[in-house]
Amino acid sequence: QYTQVLNSIVSSLQGGANPYQALEETITGLKNPARDVFIEIIRRNRTGNNYSEAIRTVAEETGWTDLHQLEMAFRLYDKTGSNLVEVCNHLLQSAYDRRADRKYVAATTASIMTTTTVLTILPFFVMAFMRIVAPEFAYPLFNTTGGIIVLCIICAMIFTGNKIAKKMVANLI
Repeated sequence: QYTQVLNSIVSSLQGGANPYQALEETITGLKNPARDVFIEIIRRNRTGNNYSEAIRTVAEETGWTDLHQLEMAFRLYDKTGSNLVEVCNHLLQSAYDRRADRKYVAATTASIMTTTTVLTILPFFVMAFMRIVAPEFAYPLFNTTGGIIVLCIICAMIFTGNKIAKKMVANLI
């Protein structure tokens, strides 16, 4: 809903509305929970808080961290008279970029997990294939002490590799 909020604010400001009017007009197009958040921002602004202070306190109370960017934009506007439309356009572009990055990370994560699954199954598939096609060739792997040790090492390496891959994916997200 953050991109919807920014789009609405930018549209209102480009239409000639002041920041207070832009925040009020934003409410009409929003659905809950964003609608309730912005109603609270407007309420606090009406009771004496400036825009940036109202946005900051509501952002902290709701845990909506994206609002801190909007708070910074309104603080810049209050202190320097910056072009709020330009700042909000940059925030909007940043939000779209973050959304695209999240999709890329999700696709990469899915690819990593698929590769991990295939690489986990592959050695066991090869061993089963060897046992069916050339049982005398696979016999030492399953029936001698050295073969069983090698098999255990292979299983341990696969297990360790899966653990490392899952940890990497968890850190990626």
